Amino acid sequence: MKFELTPYKRNVSEEILIRDLKNVAQKLGCANLSRNQYDSHGQFCADTFVRRFGSWRNALQKAGLEVAKMQRERE
Repeated sequence: MKFELTPYKRNVSEEILIRDLKNVAQKLGCANLSRNQYDSHGQFCADTFVRRFGSWRNALQKAGLEVAKMQRERE
């Protein structure tokens, strides 16, 4: 079996992050996306969005997705 190293994703643009967030929501058929859902299906870690946008809620808003009223932030 050949060993292959997966490239580490660094310095990803906000545009790419938002696009992936939207793609995952569309794939799952959700208008609102939880951090756990994204972690299971996205290319990046939900914590990346929190660091980049200040909160998961801000990332969802930037992507034009709905924000759950009772969504608990895990920051």
